[in-house]
Amino acid sequence: MYRYLRATGLILLLSALVGCATLQQQLKTPEVTVQRVDIGRVSLTDMDLDVKLGINNPNLFGISLAGLNYRLEVNQRALLQGRSDQRVQVAAADSSQVSLPLSLNYADMADGIGALLSQDTIAYQLTGDLNFGLFSVPYSYRGEIDLPSLPRVSIKGLRVEQIGLQGVSLLLSLGMENPNNFPIRLNGLQYDLSLAGKPVSSGQSIGPMEVAASAQGSNTIRLALDYASIGSLLTTLSRGSTIPVDFNASLGLPGQRGEQRLPLQWQGNVAITR
Repeated sequence: MYRYLRATGLILLLSALVGCATLQQQLKTPEVTVQRVDIGRVSLTDMDLDVKLGINNPNLFGISLAGLNYRLEVNQRALLQGRSDQRVQVAAADSSQVSLPLSLNYADMADGIGALLSQDTIAYQLTGDLNFGLFSVPYSYRGEIDLPSLPRVSIKGLRVEQIGLQGVSLLLSLGMENPNNFPIRLNGLQYDLSLAGKPVSSGQSIGPMEVAASAQGSNTIRLALDYASIGSLLTTLSRGSTIPVDFNASLGLPGQRGEQRLPLQWQGNVAITR
């Protein structure tokens, strides 16, 4: 009896193996393509991508996706890699689509946000494979991502509010232009200000602020300068019509990983009003 059961078991095992071999011989490899890459939420610190993977099943029976692997490289640097356990049934002689969401942080893509956003686009390569149980099908895709543009900071004017016994009170008119089609948000601004080549003030201004898409915003920075700090500039501020201004700023940008800093600089001659 034991020998009979053992022989029966071997026959069933061999039949299963033969069946699997026959199935593999009849199996046609599904076609996997990256159909498109959609850009979702965008900010000055990060963006979300939605990768659409198409699966075409040429077989006369259905197949099941058990998961997929992915690897995203930017400038030949591995930026993201991982696995998604999505399960999809693809019917016989039919097709389906899988969505792969990815989130990119600009700080991981370059040495600084300012350096990255000075470019218009950045090239990337997406590779991986889809696991169908008995086999896997690789995919590969190269493309370019349109990057946001840097906001533009400018000094619109310098108003001498008061010349008193203690010093000079100035109002610096600061303009902020957002060239992007999404609003930008700022946590604050740190700055160093020089007038006619002389450093006169450093500080922090502008609390939480938002500049609408494709719009301009403005803010006023109040400066209280004593006579020791302005020195020979007093004559220019009290009688002059323009003055050279150097404005070096660092913007605080809220992001998914916390605040990041974006350096900006402006130089030019500014009209003095009183």
